[in-house]
Amino acid sequence: GANLLKLINERGAMVALLTQLMDYSMESDLSTADKLVSFKVPKTVIARALLKQEYFLQSKTDEYVIKEVNTSDEDSYEVFGKLNLDSLRGKAYLAYETESVTLSSVMSTVTSGTGWTYQLVDANTKLRTLKLTNVSAHQIILECCSVYGCEVWFDTLNKIVWFYAQRGQDRGAYVYSELNLRDSEYQSDTYDLTTRLYPYGKDGLSIASVNGELEYIDNTQYTTKVIERYWLDDRYTNAQALCDDALVLLDRLSKPRVSFRVDVINLAGSRPEYSILDFQLGDTVRIFDKVNQIMDTQRIVRLVEYPLTPEKNKADFSNSPIKYSGNNAKQIADLGQILSSTTSELNQAIDQVTALIINGEAGNVVT
Repeated sequence: GANLLKLINERGAMVALLTQLMDYSMESDLSTADKLVSFKVPKTVIARALLKQEYFLQSKTDEYVIKEVNTSDEDSYEVFGKLNLDSLRGKAYLAYETESVTLSSVMSTVTSGTGWTYQLVDANTKLRTLKLTNVSAHQIILECCSVYGCEVWFDTLNKIVWFYAQRGQDRGAYVYSELNLRDSEYQSDTYDLTTRLYPYGKDGLSIASVNGELEYIDNTQYTTKVIERYWLDDRYTNAQALCDDALVLLDRLSKPRVSFRVDVINLAGSRPEYSILDFQLGDTVRIFDKVNQIMDTQRIVRLVEYPLTPEKNKADFSNSPIKYSGNNAKQIADLGQILSSTTSELNQAIDQVTALIINGEAGNVVT
């Protein structure tokens, strides 16, 4: 049932069945594709000597690595684990470089010898370039999500990396009646709002040849104000690829960034075929909240599930782009480069601070 976890040693043998779990929760995050498990187990159920860090835990859906065991409580041990991505995190590259190759080509290389395979649920034939230093196979996979414009799910029980154009399903419309969202739980800002984007690739490559001789694209979905920004990325050597990705980027940059957290049980659904508690990470919903006058398309970017008490489930919704990155410092530098070449009315100081905020908490609610 939901209330059991198998404890597995490093050789893969089961050493115990953990029962009578308390405060059992799983927190999954769209931007890292990782999952954290935590619970308390009574000392009467398991000997401390068996609860070792780096041992594995298996649920019905995932395999975790134990990272922390606390014994501060008199009657129980508190255990924390992360998804078992050991063999992907443990395969290192001093340098990893490709030149206009497909996602399949990269994945064949980086999964080789790891015991993992990969599946492309949605076809991805894009040709892209990677230039990375001092990375693991796991970091390369997250970088691929960003570069090839896809999302990933790690199936740790079967060791399969699943790639989607977008994870989750469309759950139709949901209604908030009176959630009374507190300030800290609802955020909306237009710090990096952009309506005109000038994308440039390698050696000054522009999109003019595939965009009616214009070097920029416009998106006035939110405001007709002209707010310009330059986007420079020397990994692009093909004008069409640059234009395609720029359109996606501008669609996100041209509307306010919104995020909020909510107890799943407080959502009232207008699609009876879906149970409220069926929410999955990545699901899309259209939100109507009469009190706060919100009407927006949002995605679940973080989900906290309580298998024993599902009514406590919580979801973080956001409409901002999912920023995959195995390396925060690099991400901040990239965005810093983009922001420092902006020509909008916002001054550079605000831009740089925004870059740090965006990247530190991309798609998450800051509480």
